[in-house]
Amino acid sequence: MDATDAAAPARPSLLDPQSSPLVIGYGNPLRADDGFGWEVAQRLSALLPAGAATVVAVHQLTPELAEPIADASLVIFVDVDSDGAPGVVVQRTVDPSEGAPAVFSHEAQPQTLLALADRLYGRCPSGVIISVGGADFDYRAGLSPAVAAATPTALAHIRELLGIPLSDSERDGRAEACMK
Repeated sequence: MDATDAAAPARPSLLDPQSSPLVIGYGNPLRADDGFGWEVAQRLSALLPAGAATVVAVHQLTPELAEPIADASLVIFVDVDSDGAPGVVVQRTVDPSEGAPAVFSHEAQPQTLLALADRLYGRCPSGVIISVGGADFDYRAGLSPAVAAATPTALAHIRELLGIPLSDSERDGRAEACMK
């Protein structure tokens, strides 16, 4: 048997119950609110039951993420929005058809990575972005008060997407934050 006859390692199907959601928090934790994705990823890792999702924190989205994205049943991207209203959490669906054809490490966007996963691995899970408007991008660790206060709302959005029940106070807080 030559190398072309060797079976490729089995990859989980998006419908495979072993394929789990992937949460990617990204940004720079040394640029104040730009560290929102990292903060959410760290807090989510501590909150989630074992096996509920794979959670990673990265400085930027890179093409290397296409493979774990292709293996996921759902991808949740978490980032700060420099143009958004400070402290306002927004959830939106990612459309891979809006992905740019070329991928450069400093320009990769969620939609580009979903499209790349589909092109390279033949799998494109659903994608969602959870973002919050940032107020402070100075060189320092720690979130601004507005973004820190919005973090529990972002976590509630993610837990809901993952099908993890929210407490009454979390549901009430999420509904109140969405009405702002």
